[in-house]
Amino acid sequence: YRDIVLTCERIEVNLATHDARAEGNVNITQKGAYFIGDKIDYNFETRAAVIDYGYINARPFYGRAESLSKVAGKDEFGLTNGNFTTCDLDKPHYRIQAERVKIYLDDKVVANNVVFFVGDLPIFCLPYYVQPLGENKKSHITVIPGQSKDWGYYALTAYRYYFDDKFRGDILLDY
Repeated sequence: YRDIVLTCERIEVNLATHDARAEGNVNITQKGAYFIGDKIDYNFETRAAVIDYGYINARPFYGRAESLSKVAGKDEFGLTNGNFTTCDLDKPHYRIQAERVKIYLDDKVVANNVVFFVGDLPIFCLPYYVQPLGENKKSHITVIPGQSKDWGYYALTAYRYYFDDKFRGDILLDY
């Protein structure tokens, strides 16, 4: 339908309202993002979606959650009890696990009750996390692993945060 491609094993569509319930290996692809889940409620006209136990690929973000949603008519995504990352591996090197996450494409990511993981190791917790996505205000998480004769094996990490023009800084953690 238009630029939306939906594949699944079973679908019911109300042609008057454009509401659909798709079940069984559901995959929806639309404008720079795709969703995968077992059951998805979707509106083809507004592009609103609710996905139970799903996966989202909205580059540069990838996420899994108990519940995923896409707001009607906007490039805004929500995750409940899930995690997101910019690592596209099946088992990401790092991830941010949160109770609630809102991704506003080309603007910011907002998360509540956050735990930052490197592999399976929790590194730090935050009650609230905002990562601006604008060109001038980007936050950065950097991990540099390596080995040297002086240090042996090491991991240098840096987290640059930006809440607003008056509240920003860097947190460094080296091992």
